[in-house]
Amino acid sequence: MKVLVLFLLFCSAILGAGERTWTDAASGRTLTADFVSANNGSVTLRRAADGREFTLPLGSLIEADQMFVEERSKIVTVKVDADCFEPFNWNSTDSIRGSGKPDRLFRFVDEAIVTWAYDKSVAAAVVAVSENGEIIYERAFGYQDALRQERLQTATVMRLASISKPITAAVAKTLIRDGKLQEADTVWQLLNLDGKAPPGVDARWKDITIGHLLKHGAGWDREGSGAVSFMAPKIAEDTGAELNQLTFGHMLLWMLQRPLDFDPGSKEAYSNFGYSLLAHVCATVCGKPWIEVLKETVGQAAGMTTLSVSASDVAKRAPGETWYHYHPEYTEEPEVMPLRMELKQGSGSLACSAGDYCRFLEKYWISGEPRDDKIYNYTFFGSMPGTTAICRQMDNGFSFVIIGNRRSDSPEDWTKDGMDAVELMEKALELVFLNRGE
Repeated sequence: MKVLVLFLLFCSAILGAGERTWTDAASGRTLTADFVSANNGSVTLRRAADGREFTLPLGSLIEADQMFVEERSKIVTVKVDADCFEPFNWNSTDSIRGSGKPDRLFRFVDEAIVTWAYDKSVAAAVVAVSENGEIIYERAFGYQDALRQERLQTATVMRLASISKPITAAVAKTLIRDGKLQEADTVWQLLNLDGKAPPGVDARWKDITIGHLLKHGAGWDREGSGAVSFMAPKIAEDTGAELNQLTFGHMLLWMLQRPLDFDPGSKEAYSNFGYSLLAHVCATVCGKPWIEVLKETVGQAAGMTTLSVSASDVAKRAPGETWYHYHPEYTEEPEVMPLRMELKQGSGSLACSAGDYCRFLEKYWISGEPRDDKIYNYTFFGSMPGTTAICRQMDNGFSFVIIGNRRSDSPEDWTKDGMDAVELMEKALELVFLNRGE
């Protein structure tokens, strides 16, 4: 049975209504200001004339103002299914079949992936291992289709979730080396936002640089403003866009109307929006769509032929892209999926084969810098509905990537799923190393 859940997206910090006059119920005094946010019985307003903010008890305002705040800050309930179509479990590890050329030396890797897929109920997983610039292992396990009838193929393209970010970083750093960008360049200038940004924009936007975006220091913190790239229904509502027509441009406008969580450069806080904005800036500077910039820079340098940007809707995806074990994931579109890849262009929606991601790992460090003869240990995880992804560069020369088409139901398990995969793979590759020359 499909488990229905409610995604409660509390929307705060929306300025879209513009300035209005607020009235104190007791004294009749008024204040002309923008609505910023409301929580815990208070409302925060910003006066456009001087940028000053006021936090007032909601109950001190007249009834009309209280009703306005309730409308603007309402909880939006989006009825969707949980991550999975339905509970799925393998009957046994023997029922997990692999595709691709088997190799006795890599039987340990086969066993590790089968164990992981069985334990995590992953119905489709692709994996690749590389060394010294070459792919030395590439296989697929599970099913190619949601009906679980066709065997998954090794060349299958899968979403990368947050392991998209190393690729985005590599693109930006390529443009910096080519002189098309500088770390000190500001987003405000590169996007020519003077005269285009909405009234009341946080003045600190003008301080955000490419370097800040690369280092997750641009001013957004998920603990403050929330996981905004997962708020597509609310963004569509506030911008007047249809959910299935939502673009990053809508999200950018929406974010320009929200205050930053901290001064740019003052700290680092992981930000999906920051990396999506970085991709948008790179595409704008190059005057080309993001996918073309990807292919002409990192894709060409690493020899990645399957690199693509995943679409929200099945019919719009690149050929060869697999299914994702979350709901709704329809082959037709009876309703619009609330998980919108279009908002995650540089942060989570890239897709490619496992082999191509290993080609990236052989050409670049996970930091996005060109790979050299130094020795590093790098690990990066990605997780979103329908995807668990892990990439690893080891100090013994091996690199690997694992991509599964689901994640656990509990947020507490998302990182553990990745850590478990890393532990299994490291042990398997140690055995590969020890058994060479048999």
